[in-house]
Amino acid sequence: MVIAIDPTSTFEYVLRCDRELEPEAQTVWTLRGLRHKERAEVEDAIAQSDGEGNLSLRVGSQRTRILMAGIVGVTNFQDDKGREIQVPKGGCSSVFLDHLDDAWATELANAITNRGRLSAADSD
Repeated sequence: MVIAIDPTSTFEYVLRCDRELEPEAQTVWTLRGLRHKERAEVEDAIAQSDGEGNLSLRVGSQRTRILMAGIVGVTNFQDDKGREIQVPKGGCSSVFLDHLDDAWATELANAITNRGRLSAADSD
């Protein structure tokens, strides 16, 4: 029997670079998977044609869309002065995303994107 996915469910995620730290020192991200419509919009907008048969990939723009939809919260995320940085109350914004290292953004986007997919172990 299949079990329906709760589109509002969230999960916690710790970046690979933080996993060796003591739990109290780790930054913990609260994420949610993309809803069906959000995933479709991201997939539909990945490639863009210039009208002359040339395609370009829009990976960066789509990563931003994924992060803005999927980052719900964060704890223990500080700037270089030790000030806590929070996800804005209205949801993740491009200003918030400016605080992310490129590698972290990619890892978080992958975690959000893969949330609704079965792993090889789950499909046996």
